[in-house]
Amino acid sequence: MAVRGLQIPLSITAAQFNDVPRNHAAFKYMETLYDHSTQFQEPFLDYDVQREPEKSNRVLARPDQELSSEYATKILTGLLRKEVPSLPNSNASLTRGEAAQLIYQQIKRAAE
Repeated sequence: MAVRGLQIPLSITAAQFNDVPRNHAAFKYMETLYDHSTQFQEPFLDYDVQREPEKSNRVLARPDQELSSEYATKILTGLLRKEVPSLPNSNASLTRGEAAQLIYQQIKRAAE
């Protein structure tokens, strides 16, 4: 939602995540977030690396997992490269409506 709402140009350098294959609906957005995050001094995209002896590591982005408003704010701050104020109750799961409102507020601020 953030990539599309903020009109962030898509950036796909490779398939980074085992749980987001190329045919996943979130693939191009997760890869764009990853690419932008790795260019940031403090990466903002969280992911898990599962290490198993004698097997390849699995890298998981968990695109279908609920987000807290704190994490959404971290992503927006990283994408916009400026501090984004967090919503009250930042540890609670973010609804789609709250996410849309948070993105809209950033677009509105940029236009002012």
